[in-house]
Amino acid sequence: MRSEIYAKLNKQHSLDDLRCLSEVPTEKEQESCLEMGYVFGFTSKTWSEEFPEIDPKYVYCSKSVIMPSELYYFDAEHYICFPMRIYNGETYLYGEYLREKLPLIIESLEADSRNKEYYKLLLPIASEESGNLAMGILRLMLENEEPSPELYKAAINVYTICNCGAQKLGKKAIENLIRCKSAEQRERTAAALSGFGEEITIYRGEGSESTPYRESLSWTTDLGRALFFAAWRENDDVRVYEGKGRKADVIEYITDRKESEIITLPQKVQNVTQFHCISMETYRELVSPVMFNTRRRFPQATVAQEIIDKVREIYQTVDVEDHALEHSIRVALHSSFLYRLDVLVPLRSAPIERFRKALPAYEALILAAEYHDAGRLDNEPDEIHGLAGYERYLADGNPENETVKFLAEYHCKSDDAARDYWEKHFAGEDKDFIWTAFEIIRDADALDRVRFGSLSDDFLDVGLLRRTSSKRLVPVAMQLEQMRFE
Repeated sequence: MRSEIYAKLNKQHSLDDLRCLSEVPTEKEQESCLEMGYVFGFTSKTWSEEFPEIDPKYVYCSKSVIMPSELYYFDAEHYICFPMRIYNGETYLYGEYLREKLPLIIESLEADSRNKEYYKLLLPIASEESGNLAMGILRLMLENEEPSPELYKAAINVYTICNCGAQKLGKKAIENLIRCKSAEQRERTAAALSGFGEEITIYRGEGSESTPYRESLSWTTDLGRALFFAAWRENDDVRVYEGKGRKADVIEYITDRKESEIITLPQKVQNVTQFHCISMETYRELVSPVMFNTRRRFPQATVAQEIIDKVREIYQTVDVEDHALEHSIRVALHSSFLYRLDVLVPLRSAPIERFRKALPAYEALILAAEYHDAGRLDNEPDEIHGLAGYERYLADGNPENETVKFLAEYHCKSDDAARDYWEKHFAGEDKDFIWTAFEIIRDADALDRVRFGSLSDDFLDVGLLRRTSSKRLVPVAMQLEQMRFE
């Protein structure tokens, strides 16, 4: 749903679609524009009566796609573009204040243009979600201004702020951006890249509205960031690419906002392969009850709705902000999915007894995931709340179960401690299934760290996930975090 909204917003804001108020002299033209989606709320005549200090030749409207657009002041010659907070003839701010304020804003930006304060000119539209307007103005600057380090710095800064829109730059602007870079700026980039070899492995995440990697400038050295950007707008069409780039071909390396972003020309990225992510459709299918024939049926307690109902029951009395009901539902569902994918699905063609031997660890995993935070008293990290969760499991009348105890107690302890305990207390054919279940509950718990937001220090570190399938599940984890189970 959100991906559809963003797709429409991306079409709503663009210099290419702006229409000038000077082309709307009468109500007839105003009505014609309205039919095409341009909600001026003025004719050029009524505007001049309302705002006599501002020539209507600088007043523009973008095409409304998802909501009524506001009017923009746009002066291409001086690289000025900013929203005026006027919607369909109504001022977002008080009219008298706006009439006094707008000329002052224009005067200030005209001074910035004369003084070549490029960043100040770009800042008023840098936060616009699509990035199209900021990148459009940046393109005008790069195509018409003399190359300079100041322009390069402004371009990189605004590029960092904008999440999208780089496709609006075009070949000439990008070539001129490279020419803008001073020797000192090149040295700083080289120093930032000093920890890499001559060839760098880079990643790019894409969704349905993303610029294709063959045309894109933006990559990252962090697989986790690529997975985040592939899924951050709830795209079903999620894909992540891995490629190789030469250090010498990197235009800039940006570490702001923890994105580890590599800017490079698309033709410089070689050996591109796709890192296949798990889709929400696959996730839904695999956690549903109808997956195997009657001889290889899942235990009823591991069906998704049964898991959700059980966690609701357990957490009625647990109210720890970041580790309560919905977190535990997601951890249990992720645990169920990953065990099915990595263990049970491959065993569909194995002897039935082998399949059945894998089920006890699976059932214990689900129980441990359901109770893993049921003993928490606060959000602070510790190594004791897992055991407290198991004690709650026993208090609810469940029978003692060594595997449930191990998985619940050690999900919050180190892998080394867990392996020592596992080696001493488990044997036989079940042993490997139990260790797999441990890796899965740790990963399932970690996957839900996406709930903290990408700029948080508590956000998921993909490099710490133990299983490849868990890394492939990150886009689903992000989408599931937006769902509500109450």
